[in-house]
Amino acid sequence: MQEFPFIRTPDIFVLTVDVDTPGLLRSFFRTEWGESNEELCFFDGMLLGLVEPPSNASKLQLSLVPRLDPHRTYPWPTASDFADALSAICDAARSRNIWCEVDADQYPVTLISDPVLVAEQLKQVLAFCRGQSEVCPSFSTGGAFPFS
Repeated sequence: MQEFPFIRTPDIFVLTVDVDTPGLLRSFFRTEWGESNEELCFFDGMLLGLVEPPSNASKLQLSLVPRLDPHRTYPWPTASDFADALSAICDAARSRNIWCEVDADQYPVTLISDPVLVAEQLKQVLAFCRGQSEVCPSFSTGGAFPFS
């Protein structure tokens, strides 16, 4: 089994997508004692995150892999596979929102919609999570945007 691929995480790193996004799969995590109440979300077979309680029946809010408990025996993706799956679901979803805050309520959250800037911000977040950068942006995409 793959090890947890990240060494640190922002306080908030969530993705909200449409429930009916093609390639999206949800399943409850199975432990050695049986099925847990942890609903995991996969995109094209790759773990993206943990489904948060719904506030809207047509949307899923996911705590993304870097925010999950590294001691769980989830089917961890590599950092590279996670980055690819995150990019792919953003391309596949009709609407999506990414919210990232390095220290919740400590820094302003920049609203961005330019797909080039979004991609740059995500690269910075993932470099931070891998321990390759000390910089982690706080941003939100604010709703639907064309990712690619």
